[in-house]
Amino acid sequence: MAIKTGRLSVRYPDVSVVCGDSAAAEDDDRVSFDHASAVYEILSPSTMEYDQTVKLREYQQIDAVQTIVLLDPESEQVRIVQRLGPQSWRDDTLPGPVDVALPSLGLTIPHAEIFSRD
Repeated sequence: MAIKTGRLSVRYPDVSVVCGDSAAAEDDDRVSFDHASAVYEILSPSTMEYDQTVKLREYQQIDAVQTIVLLDPESEQVRIVQRLGPQSWRDDTLPGPVDVALPSLGLTIPHAEIFSRD
């Protein structure tokens, strides 16, 4: 699904989490949402800089977004950017292989599951 990042702009994150009631009939035909609470981007060498600057800033402008997770499959590094307040963010790059706690979603994702090569 696309995420609206501006009046005339959309992005296609690798994973997005939309919380709330999406069972309404009009949601079945939607091609974009503007109320994702979490966004995940899998970084690649060719888009890594753009994803971590331009796209990150755009996601931060969406009021509903609480958590942005940037995953680097090459180094197995995880960067988590979490909203602390209306204009305040915490930006953590996790050292080494650790499980990823996402308090805004009430879950922890094991490192081995995130970077599974199966």
